[in-house]
Amino acid sequence: MSASTREPLVIVSGFPRTGTSMMMQMLEAGGLPALVDELRPSDESNPKGYYEYMPVKSVSSDTRCLEEAAGKCVKIISPLLRHLPIEGRYKIIIMRRDLDEVVQSHQRMMDRLHPTLTSSDHETLRSAFPSLIKIVDNWLGEQPSFEVLSVEYADAIEDPLKVAKRVNTFLDEKLNAKEMASAVESTLYRSRKGV
Repeated sequence: MSASTREPLVIVSGFPRTGTSMMMQMLEAGGLPALVDELRPSDESNPKGYYEYMPVKSVSSDTRCLEEAAGKCVKIISPLLRHLPIEGRYKIIIMRRDLDEVVQSHQRMMDRLHPTLTSSDHETLRSAFPSLIKIVDNWLGEQPSFEVLSVEYADAIEDPLKVAKRVNTFLDEKLNAKEMASAVESTLYRSRKGV
């Protein structure tokens, strides 16, 4: 089967702490199997799991891991998207989140895992995010075989069914939107702007 006739690979992407794990949970609940290896256990920062598949972190040097993702969804952080073979077909769900919330959430996680980090470390992260996001967005816009849907984390929390229906339409109505919406737990929205 040629690359042009294969089913698109479904990828959930975004930067850390933008809700990528939540979207993976939604897709899985809706009926799309998730490619995960569970090597990274759930913890206080992600009580329902990180939904990661470690081999994709080496996609820049070895893309064979993508063959395992056929018929499933897989999480790949935004900076690694540019290493995907351009001859492939992809449906990419990009998670977006208020930058202050991303930094706050990331800071809470890092303070728990690496208490020696300073406020300057977190400020460096905050200042780097806008340019990194722009680079990824510009690159995606130049790829004709990449279909992209942007989803705001806050929207998914506020109206999960509405977002689930949008995602389901993007994925050709193959999933159960109500089940997708049921996977969203608003109580896990802990790093809110101004809180």
